[in-house]
Amino acid sequence: MDNIENTIPKGKIYKDKAFWAGTFLGGPLVAGYLFAENFKALGQPEKVKPTWIITITATIIIFGAAFLIPENINIPNQIIPILYSAIAFGLFKKYQEKKVNNHIKLGGLIYGWWRVIGIGIIGILITFAPLFTFVIAYNTMGQVNITTKNYGTVVQHEVDFDKDNISEKEIDVIAEGFVETGFFDLSVPKYIYVVKNNNT
Repeated sequence: MDNIENTIPKGKIYKDKAFWAGTFLGGPLVAGYLFAENFKALGQPEKVKPTWIITITATIIIFGAAFLIPENINIPNQIIPILYSAIAFGLFKKYQEKKVNNHIKLGGLIYGWWRVIGIGIIGILITFAPLFTFVIAYNTMGQVNITTKNYGTVVQHEVDFDKDNISEKEIDVIAEGFVETGFFDLSVPKYIYVVKNNNT
């Protein structure tokens, strides 16, 4: 009895389908986590650190490349997740499938689907929270702080400008000029965006 128990592998592992589902749902970081956990359970702890280095590098490259794709190139949303899920599955087949199958054959345990789905959801949060922050920061870079002033009582003419670019006094002078020339009239409201280039 003791001999039988000693032949049963310790620890739980993730099967091939877990790599497909978990990676597709949670991104390449989830694939790295699944590989690392399997390497631990299969008695290959020395492969855990290189796995994480490759995973983090690949994640940066994948999402960096996706972010740089021009907007006029129309790529279906599912293509990129399918590609990195297929790559993860292929790497599993090459580096872990035999040992995982042997683990199961000897009576070793596997993780259930609820855990895979939970890890996938956590992977989404870990991956996309920084990406979302980066995208917001990127989109706000270089934006000007627009100030709006209205001129006229019957018809409201609107002048927008950046206070860092031109002063409010200069805007008032410009608006007076528009009134005097009749551009700011009483019939049609006008919208003006003023940018100062040197003294122009």
